[in-house]
Amino acid sequence: KDVYLRQLEATLDRRVLLADMAQLQVPTLFVAGENDKIVSLESIKASRLNAKADLAIVPHAGHFVPLEQPDDVCDILIKRFAKES
Repeated sequence: KDVYLRQLEATLDRRVLLADMAQLQVPTLFVAGENDKIVSLESIKASRLNAKADLAIVPHAGHFVPLEQPDDVCDILIKRFAKES
């Protein structure tokens, strides 16, 4: 419980990065869980991702997508790297 509270307090002062996403100049892949309660899909979509950014939405996943759906994340990354090469 103490660890969770300390982690939560540490993130309260963080700058919101969603607005910065539109400024990225490199190919970017965002992987988001459809059930993320920390960063909503609406806020990611509303950030108007730039033309070089793709968004992969993983079903049945929350904020910790690689831990919750590791096979799906691997499939997404393999497809992305194959596309880039």
